[in-house]
Amino acid sequence: MPRGGAREGSGRKPKADEQRLIEALDSTLDKEKVLHSLADLVQKGNFSAIKLWLEYRYGKPKDHIYERAEEEHIELPPWLRRLEIEYVDNTTDPPP
Repeated sequence: MPRGGAREGSGRKPKADEQRLIEALDSTLDKEKVLHSLADLVQKGNFSAIKLWLEYRYGKPKDHIYERAEEEHIELPPWLRRLEIEYVDNTTDPPP
């Protein structure tokens, strides 16, 4: 069986479907609570939340696909040199 090509249900969903989903989410979720929950996760060190926040706040970095023949020294901006992220492991139970 050949692969690829158009298939039933493939591709991007219509804009109207996306708008209906947005309206359904807006009617059931309190936007302020969602934002506060995201902020709490960022402050607790949740990597996925931090990544999401950074991408929406500063924009997703451009993808660079290339091979480097040798390591390059990259000077980090001062604000990034001071960035501290504490890892919090929420998967284990606290000691009794």
